[in-house]
Amino acid sequence: MKLLLATYNLPPEAYGGTEVYLESLLAAFGQRHSVELLAGSTASGSTSTSSRFHIKQGSCWGWPAWYFNVDNITMPELYTTRATGLREFWTAWLKQRQPDLLHIHGHSMTVSLSFMEAAAALRIPVVFTLHNAILLCRKGDFVTWTGEMCDGIATPAKCMHCVTASRAGAGAGGAVSWMAGAAMTAAAPLLERLTVPESTGWPSWQSALYFPALMRIYFESRLAITQIPHRWHVFSEWSRHTLMVNGVPQDRIVLLRHAVPSLAPVERTASDGTLRLGFFGRFNKTKGVSVLLEAIRRRPDLKLRVDLYGRAQSPVEQSIEEEVRAASAADSRIVWHGQIAKSEQAAALAQLDVVVVPSMWIETGPLTVLEAFAAKLPVLGSDLSGINEWVRPGENGWLFPHGDVAALAEQIGRLCSDRSLGKASLVEKACRFPKLDSMAEHAAAVEKIYDDALAAAGAASPARDEYPQETRA
Repeated sequence: MKLLLATYNLPPEAYGGTEVYLESLLAAFGQRHSVELLAGSTASGSTSTSSRFHIKQGSCWGWPAWYFNVDNITMPELYTTRATGLREFWTAWLKQRQPDLLHIHGHSMTVSLSFMEAAAALRIPVVFTLHNAILLCRKGDFVTWTGEMCDGIATPAKCMHCVTASRAGAGAGGAVSWMAGAAMTAAAPLLERLTVPESTGWPSWQSALYFPALMRIYFESRLAITQIPHRWHVFSEWSRHTLMVNGVPQDRIVLLRHAVPSLAPVERTASDGTLRLGFFGRFNKTKGVSVLLEAIRRRPDLKLRVDLYGRAQSPVEQSIEEEVRAASAADSRIVWHGQIAKSEQAAALAQLDVVVVPSMWIETGPLTVLEAFAAKLPVLGSDLSGINEWVRPGENGWLFPHGDVAALAEQIGRLCSDRSLGKASLVEKACRFPKLDSMAEHAAAVEKIYDDALAAAGAASPARDEYPQETRA
């Protein structure tokens, strides 16, 4: 089968959980399929069929990879991921590539609604793997403006209030934030009728003026996106539930959890009584590394070591990397290693006692938890969906309220206090890890999802014959 796997970005521009999963999945596929990759890129393309759309061919993980970008994205395009001429661009490109199935791993101006609509018009079967909550939440985290977890149901009025209140009070949940959200929601029936100018940005007052109209077209586009895939692949029960309550038919959703990550066997190093904590991930504020650093700063009395593995992968993440640098310079217990290669991860995990996952948003996996389990390490994580579907307090880790620095500091202190108990310590007793599928088993299950999508596409429409015979490979 000829597969086209489309995602946000690829190495070296990005290498997070989605990219780790893709690399492992392709390795498990072996040579059973012909594969091409499609991703966004910040670099200008060398091939263009219009003045705005650029695409060039390269390679990634030994497979052909296409890198796309678009110039001067306007606000309406950003909110809808539709652009004039973009659907036609993708229609022509897809006819050239002739994939038998499209497997989507993200949503962006590359893997856009225009792109999906072009695939749908060509009757290409589509599978969408949901790696994060960005698709259905305008804030991108499904955490409300009051700091609580959302029920997952997305409606224009509810989401407009939440986004406005969050921006007004930075999530503080005060009366001013509530009033700002209420005012915007009240004005929405009138303001949402405005035609949004094709502009790349405005001053604050203009952003507020057009926000209801932008939210209207945002919701219209998200509704269209949810109807296109023949199958949705999710990693968590939370993701399955959220798609269902937002209108995706239950029979299109397949819950297939992550496989056990493949880690080279490395002998664990002995501890001298110091609690050894580790953090792995991007230096994005949603990953919560700042929460971990503040918790450590509050407990200078603790005998511990924190190893941080990661780096900024975009300009907006640079400030967090600077915070990490400053923390490691000020506290000898904090060691920043930067981002390491996948081949080095097993050795890094062998130096730890606990992996900390202090996420500030809903995690749909997360892969970091399973990597810790594969290395027989307990996880100290935020009590958010995704993480709390895996972590069982006392059995294989511990949970704390997301963003609660004091609670995290207290739990770290508790783990430090009984390190002298040896096998009876909390860390040593948290060793009951779940059984996970191998990547080969997982890949076989993904291929079953492909078969179901192909069957659904065939049942929904006649055999696909839009590709001219003379252009077939």
